Amino acid sequence: MRNGKDSDKNDQAISNWYDLVEIYSRRKLRYLDDRPPAMSGIAREFAKILRNGYIGGLWKSDLAIGLAWFPHLPRHPVTGVESGPSRSWASYEGGATWRGYMRSKLRVNQDFEILDHCIELMSPIDPFDKVKTAVLSVRGLLLPIHTPARDEYGNTRFKLEDILVTVVFEYPDDPRVQPDSELKLSLLVLVNVDWVGVEGIAVLQEEENRFSRVGWFDIEDVWPVTEDTRWVKMRDRTPRSQEELQSRLRSVWGGERNVRQFVLV
Repeated sequence: MRNGKDSDKNDQAISNWYDLVEIYSRRKLRYLDDRPPAMSGIAREFAKILRNGYIGGLWKSDLAIGLAWFPHLPRHPVTGVESGPSRSWASYEGGATWRGYMRSKLRVNQDFEILDHCIELMSPIDPFDKVKTAVLSVRGLLLPIHTPARDEYGNTRFKLEDILVTVVFEYPDDPRVQPDSELKLSLLVLVNVDWVGVEGIAVLQEEENRFSRVGWFDIEDVWPVTEDTRWVKMRDRTPRSQEELQSRLRSVWGGERNVRQFVLV
C-alpha cells in the first residue's frame, strides 16, 4: 500500500503530466503521427515516478480522469486522419485540456471500471512507442441518445429529463455526429464532480459492443432545480453523498440496465 507521501507525489506528477500535455498538444506539428514519439521521452521520466501502465498517452492509475479531456479552442475540421485510439488526446488534431483546477473534486464514478486493456505497439520492446491498435474493455453507465442539433460554436446543449447536458464534439463537422446521422450516439459517465455534477465522453457505436470516442460532455448539476433551490448559492445548499448522486444519476440514465460492458477503441 502506498503511503501518504507517495500518493501526494503521484498526484502531483499526474497533474504535471496534464499540464505538459495541454501545452504540447496546442503546438502545430507537421504530422500528427509525430505526437506520441515526441512525448515518449517525457513519459519515460514520469513512469519512474508513477510506476504504472502507460496506455497511449494516458496513465492506467488515472485513466477515468485521463479520458475526460476535452478539445481546446479552436477546434479543427475533420480530415479523416487516424493516429491511434480515438479515446486518447494523442489521436486528436487539436489541443486537449482538463479541468485541472477541479481535480480535488473529481471522483471516479462508481459504475465506471476498467476491465481489461490490450495494446499492440509499433515496437514490441518499447512501451512508449506509437500505438498500432488499442482496445479498452470497460464497464459503465452508457445512455443512448438522439444526436442533437448544435449551436453556432459547434456545441450542443439539451435537457435530459430536467438536467442540462453540454456536449463538445472534437470535430463538429464530422458527418458521423450530425443530427441526420444513422450512427448511434451514447453518453458514458466517467467521473463525478463533487456531489453535484458529472463528466464523461460521447461515443459512437461502430459495431456490436464496440464504441469510438467523438466528444466530451458535462453536467454541472444533476439535481432538479425547484423554486426553493433556484436562487440558493451552491455553498448554501445541503451537500449530498456520493451514493445519493449515483442513485440520481442511475435514475436519469435509465437504471441498472444501462450499466454495460463494452469495448472502447
